[in-house]
Amino acid sequence: MGIRFKILEKINPSKINEPMKYYATIAFGETITDDVLIKKMTDICSVNDIDITTTLIALSRVVQQELKEGCIIKIKGLGTFYPSIKSEGTTELKKANTSLIKAVGAGFRPASELKKILASADLERVK
Repeated sequence: MGIRFKILEKINPSKINEPMKYYATIAFGETITDDVLIKKMTDICSVNDIDITTTLIALSRVVQQELKEGCIIKIKGLGTFYPSIKSEGTTELKKANTSLIKAVGAGFRPASELKKILASADLERVK
């Protein structure tokens, strides 16, 4: 099975006078938990499930801490995680401070290897 999609009819909110159009949108499959990932990883390598679990926990903690410090994290074959902010604007420089920041989050850019894998995925239309 590949990536499943469905067709939805949508209106462009910025062009409400134009006719609605049909768009393909992802029909998400099941959510794969870390337990499933760990099982799959133990099936393809010689590392045991306890070591993989510990490594994933450590990776999660390190990535979180490095993002909190403003760093960019690049994981070969997977992609790049980076901190992000959403801010309001001001016309006065003296008012430009942390009060303008409305959200702090994280972004992700897939690696070229991941993009190639996804581009070659089978696509399946569902109802």
